Amino acid sequence: MIIDVCNNAIYRSSSFQLDFKYLPN
Repeated sequence: MIIDVCNNAIYRSSSFQLDFKYLPN
């Protein structure tokens, strides 16, 4: 259960970093 929350947070942060990388500067 706690592991699922951690995995979800890691997934969201990694996907956010991917989106942030493609933002126009």
